[in-house]
Amino acid sequence: MLNRITNSKRVPWIKSGVNCATDDASSKTAWYKIILIYFPNIPATGLALLYTWIAFVLNIAGECNGNLFLNGVGIGFDGAIVKDLLGKRKVGGKGSYLLSILKNIVGYYEKHYEINTTNTQLVQDCFLISVANGKRYGGSFNVAPKASVLDGLLDVNIIGKIPPIKRLKYLPVIEKGEHLELPFVHYEQTNKVIIHTPVPVHAHVDGEYLFADHFEILCLPKKILFFV
Repeated sequence: MLNRITNSKRVPWIKSGVNCATDDASSKTAWYKIILIYFPNIPATGLALLYTWIAFVLNIAGECNGNLFLNGVGIGFDGAIVKDLLGKRKVGGKGSYLLSILKNIVGYYEKHYEINTTNTQLVQDCFLISVANGKRYGGSFNVAPKASVLDGLLDVNIIGKIPPIKRLKYLPVIEKGEHLELPFVHYEQTNKVIIHTPVPVHAHVDGEYLFADHFEILCLPKKILFFV
């Protein structure tokens, strides 16, 4: 969704790759001018509040293979779920997501990955890899309980091999965000992740399906100008 919006020619005041709202005076002045174009009668207090909201919500973004995201990237099992849901009628709440999980959780096989971050180099089979800017996605699963959209870092959860019979046992643990200390989970915070696989795998970027064998994921603090 974010990429469809930022690539829209009908919204000329959305730019990527430029500084977002900050406390810098020139940035604030530029934002005030943009706001006043669309809300010429907004009072001074409203102008300040709207600017503060923009700065708080939209200062941090990420990028995966050139696709912008605000919340996160899921590779492996998460991507297979998104692929399974393509074109299907959604059930209310997180029902669709849960139904797809139950359908795929036993039959999905781990894939082999090479994973490089600023701190770590791993080569292993993984059930899923989550690179998150926000805490939750996929029907409110708390995949990154320590994440903050304001810290300028990505929270990386690498979940290794899990026997199919044990996956249902650990699913509610992951949903509650209590999985970081499990023996098959590697967790870290970083600003860059590069992942390679021998064959293309299912993935998603903020819920948008992606099929690739190479992923370059970056945190882009204050690098997206996005006004809604």
